[in-house]
Amino acid sequence: MTRLIPIFLLTLVACAQPDSDAQPDPEMEAMPGVDHSVHAAQPAPEPGQPALGDLSLYQLESAWTDQNGQSRSLVSLAGQPQLVAMTYTSCQVSCPVIVADLKRIEAALDQKSVAAGIVLFSLDPTRDTPEKLAAYALEQGLSSRWTLLRAPDDQVREMAALLGVRYIRSQDGEYAHSNMISVLDEEGALAFQQKGLGPDLVTSTVDFLTGR
Repeated sequence: MTRLIPIFLLTLVACAQPDSDAQPDPEMEAMPGVDHSVHAAQPAPEPGQPALGDLSLYQLESAWTDQNGQSRSLVSLAGQPQLVAMTYTSCQVSCPVIVADLKRIEAALDQKSVAAGIVLFSLDPTRDTPEKLAAYALEQGLSSRWTLLRAPDDQVREMAALLGVRYIRSQDGEYAHSNMISVLDEEGALAFQQKGLGPDLVTSTVDFLTGR
């Protein structure tokens, strides 16, 4: 599948102070000012709005590598809902908060015996080798629910476009990026998005997953 979907205009949060020599992204410069109204958990937009919508992410013919060094197709994630986010292991600011939110969601799903996977797509495939991803999973105490994936830059860009994640890399190797957790249904269609981070938004995501 090569069709690209227009992406969300979302506020970006830097994972580290951008290098003063970093080259600006024309698309980023065109973004509107900060609008905190986007930081709310809400269902995926109706068809016709810029989102993956009812298209299945699993139609992508892209190959990823997991934290165990195994090649993975996206369709291997089918069969249960998946919580997905785009992060990178060297991030010291917002990515740990994304992971913390996902852990809160996981704990709530464990209490309710709800089956769902958790997937982290790396924004930084150069540094996030399978060995680095495996070490990160161990360091963070991630359970068997979690799958950490890396792929070449072009496939990362395609994934970000489909999920509505905006990001830019500075010359010091750090990234500014959207903070978002998406829920894919059993067939890989976008079902829900948590835009922003924090316990209140996590509650809305848990409620969606548990059918409340």
